[in-house]
Amino acid sequence: MGTAPKRRAVVPAPAAPPGPPTKHPTLGEPSARWTYLTAKGELAGFVCRFDRKGGKQFRPLVFFEEDDGARAWRWEAWSAPRPLYGLERLAQRPSAPVLLCEGEKAADAAGKLLPGHVCITSPNGAKSAAKADWGSLARRDVMIWPDADEAGAAYARDVTKLALAAGAKALALLSPPDDVDEGWDAADALAEGWTSEKTLALVDAAKAVGGATQAKQASEGKAPRRRPQRDALMALTQFCAFWHGADYEAFATVPVNGHNENWPVRSQAFKR
Repeated sequence: MGTAPKRRAVVPAPAAPPGPPTKHPTLGEPSARWTYLTAKGELAGFVCRFDRKGGKQFRPLVFFEEDDGARAWRWEAWSAPRPLYGLERLAQRPSAPVLLCEGEKAADAAGKLLPGHVCITSPNGAKSAAKADWGSLARRDVMIWPDADEAGAAYARDVTKLALAAGAKALALLSPPDDVDEGWDAADALAEGWTSEKTLALVDAAKAVGGATQAKQASEGKAPRRRPQRDALMALTQFCAFWHGADYEAFATVPVNGHNENWPVRSQAFKR
């Protein structure tokens, strides 16, 4: 009896035909499709969402090659270690703080609320974090925004260990507000009309949970330093215009959800 040929994911996927299918054989057309790219911006595959009567379902779509040379797109996940969603953004902005969400939709929403951060996620759900490649978080400042449920808390615990093992410089955990619905995440915050200013306040209250910086402070007997408002604001500087009025009251003009808002800046140095 013959043995079925082994297959392996091809990353980057070839640009030449055949292109990826537009429909799943049983689930039909996806309601959303997220493109995974390599750090160089090459195609690594997709994750598709299907909204069904029984609830939402997700399927990865990856290009594979068999040992016998056959090549095709398949509705299967990458072999471990799997790529992160947002690798190209991590590579393009090596000094930007990183925000890790649970799911591609949440990561995209967080990117709109916090344009000064690189917002990423791992593929295949909260229970598959250990199968992802976290090496790109080495020497990065990382914050985790978990979903407001038990699965989100478990995901946060898992990725905390994985990011620290990968060499994250600093790690912090954002706590969802107490009055939100079960499963609330960045996508819900965006849908509810949260502004960047409100989201930054949530970020500013995040709790440091580890990393090389905190380990050094602990060895020196120092308490972790709370992130000042200026640091959170400076993460947005490439998107902002700073100015002051005739009375030297300081403001920053910040793009928020397609329009500009003027925020007061509590900075004596800027007033001078």
